[in-house]
Amino acid sequence: ALATMACLTLVVGLSASLFVYRAWNENRTMRREKAEEKALGLAMTGDLKGAIEAIDSAKSYGAREDWALMLLGQVDLFEGKSADAVRRLEDAVSQGSKESVMEHSILAQAYLADGQWKNYEQQVDKLLSMSAVTPRDQLFQGHAIYVHSTEKGLELMSSALKERSDFQLGRVLRARARIYKALDRGDKNLLGDAELDLAVASESLKDNPLLSHARLYARLAAYSFSKRAGDMEKAKSDLDEAAADVRKLEEHPSFLFGNALRLYFHSFRSEWPEMERVMEEVIEHGNGGFVADAYLSHCFGARRNRDALKRLDRMSNQEDMYVLSSRTILLSETQAERERADAICSKLIQEYPQGDMSYVGWFLLGKQDDAIQAAKTYAKSMTVATERSFDKDKISYRGGEIDAKQFLELAGKSEQRLGQAYFHIGVRLLAEQERERALDNFERSAATLIFHVTEVAWAQAFVKRMKDDPKWPEWLLVEPVDVDGE
Repeated sequence: ALATMACLTLVVGLSASLFVYRAWNENRTMRREKAEEKALGLAMTGDLKGAIEAIDSAKSYGAREDWALMLLGQVDLFEGKSADAVRRLEDAVSQGSKESVMEHSILAQAYLADGQWKNYEQQVDKLLSMSAVTPRDQLFQGHAIYVHSTEKGLELMSSALKERSDFQLGRVLRARARIYKALDRGDKNLLGDAELDLAVASESLKDNPLLSHARLYARLAAYSFSKRAGDMEKAKSDLDEAAADVRKLEEHPSFLFGNALRLYFHSFRSEWPEMERVMEEVIEHGNGGFVADAYLSHCFGARRNRDALKRLDRMSNQEDMYVLSSRTILLSETQAERERADAICSKLIQEYPQGDMSYVGWFLLGKQDDAIQAAKTYAKSMTVATERSFDKDKISYRGGEIDAKQFLELAGKSEQRLGQAYFHIGVRLLAEQERERALDNFERSAATLIFHVTEVAWAQAFVKRMKDDPKWPEWLLVEPVDVDGE
C-alpha cells in the first residue's frame, strides 16, 4: 500500500511538474510571438533602434538568429539599401530552415528592389511550391508574389487576414496589392476594396509610414483614373488630397518606396524644386536606381539631360540596372557620348539580360540587330517563372519571334502589359525610322497612366520630345548630328 501510495504521489508530482512546464513553455512561446510581432512591425517601418530592442526581447524567449537577421534585412529594405538587404536575407535563408516561407518572401522582395529579376523569379518559383505554416507566413508569401501573380498573391493575403484580422499592417500590404490590381485592370471600382482596408488600418496605425505610402498610392491611382477620364478638376482634387500623406512621408527621407511615390506626385505637378529635393534624399540615403525613374524621365522630356546625368553620377550604386539603363538613354542623343552609351549597353545586356530597359539604348543607337540577337540568346536561359509570364512575350517580341500585333494580343487587357508593349513597339519603330508610327505607340503607352511602370514614364518623356521637336530624334532619322539634350 505504501509502495502504491508512493508511486501515486510520484505520478501526481510528475504530472504537476509537466503541467507547470507546459504552462511555462506556452507562456514563453506567447511572449516570443508577441515580441516577434512587435519587432516585425518596427522593422517594416524602418525603426532600427526599436526593432533591435524588440529582437533582443524575442531572442530572450527563444527567437532564432536567422529570424533576427531577416528583420534587419527588412529594415535595410525599408531604407532602400537593397544590396545590404539581399546579403542579410541570403544569410538568414542559409542559416535557417530551408522551408522558411517568410524569409524567402522578404528575400524575393529584396531581389525585386535590387533589380535582380532572375533571382526574384527563382524565388517566386520556390514560393509557389511552398506551404505557409502560419497566417503571417501566408501574408508575406502573397505580398512577395503579387507583382508576378496578382490573383494568387491576393488570394494568399486574404486567406491570412481571415485568420489574423487583427494584423493591421497586413491590411496595408493587401491594400497595395489591390491598388496594383485596380491600375492593371483599368478598373477604378477596384480601388474601393483597397480604401476599405486602409480605413480599417487607419484606426490603429495612424502615422505609420507604410499606411501613408499606401494612402498616397491610392490617391495617385485615383488621379490617374480621373485624368484618363478627362476630368481634370477631379484629378487636381485627387492630388490635393494626396498632399497630406506626401508631407507625412517627408518625415521618413530614407523610405525607398515613399521616395518613389513622392517623386511621382511632384512630377505630376511639374514641381522641379521639390523633385530635386527628393532626388537629393534618394542620393543621400543610397536608394535604388528605380526610384529615380520619375525624375530622370521627366528631365529627359524637358531636355534637362545634364541635370539628370549629374545626379546619376552621384548615386551610390553605379552598377544598378536602372542607373545604367537610364544613363544609356540620356547619353544616346549626344554624338560624343554614343560610344560610351554603346559600351554601357553591352554591359547591361551581359549582366542584366532580363531587364526590359537594358535593350532600349541599343535601339536608340540604331543597333537593333545587336539587341535582337542578344534577346534571342537570353531566351535560351529563361527561368520557369519567366516561361509562364508576360516577360517571355516581351523577350519573344524583342528577339523577333513574334510581331507587334501578336505582342499586343498577348498583353491582353492588362493596362500594365499594354503600357510596356506599346513602349517597346515604339522604340523598335523609332530605330526603323518609322517616326509617326513610333509616336502613336508612345502615346498609347503614356495614355495607360500606369505611373509606376518604367516604360510608361519614359513613353511620356518620348512623346513630349517628339511633339516639341518634329525632327527629334534626328540622329536616328538623318545623318548623326550633335544633340546635347539641353
